[in-house]
Amino acid sequence: MPTYTRTSFLIKESNLYENMVGDFYDAVQVQNVIASPCSEEIGLEEAAQHNQRLLNQKNRLGGTGTIFDNYYQIKLSGTIYSECRLYILNRYADLLGFHLIVPDSEVQQHGYDLLKAIARSVITKLPIESISTGDEIAFTTATVELSNGDELAIQYFGYTKDEAVLDIQYLKCTSQNSGYFIEYRAN
Repeated sequence: MPTYTRTSFLIKESNLYENMVGDFYDAVQVQNVIASPCSEEIGLEEAAQHNQRLLNQKNRLGGTGTIFDNYYQIKLSGTIYSECRLYILNRYADLLGFHLIVPDSEVQQHGYDLLKAIARSVITKLPIESISTGDEIAFTTATVELSNGDELAIQYFGYTKDEAVLDIQYLKCTSQNSGYFIEYRAN
């Protein structure tokens, strides 16, 4: 099983609105999908409605029930990556987590421009609090300490509304949608 690079999009739960999941899928420009654990017969709209209903019900992972009671994971095809998946982890009390994973070796091979483009699209369409990038499992990567003491993982890029990042010399910060898109400065 390959290691994956994860791009995590966090949104305050208080900003949840009807069709947020559909808007997220639109921002990622989802095409050619399979909603798992479903069959290929489940379409994107049905998967989005299912996931939106669970978010509206504040469904948290780790509860009892069958696999069909949890959020559907979306598998994308037609990207430069051999595997590209979107999933929702709603396990925090006040934050919703939308995640995109791709094989890390392919990010190393092809670069992360596509991931950046997806992130910038999502920022313009949803009320994003932060975006982190890093290793899928441990998220062991470079972090930036924010003014509230939290850390933001930015292996490739990130996004935050915290102005503290403007004072970090080795970061390139671009203003976008009331926040800052972050990358490392080139030497």
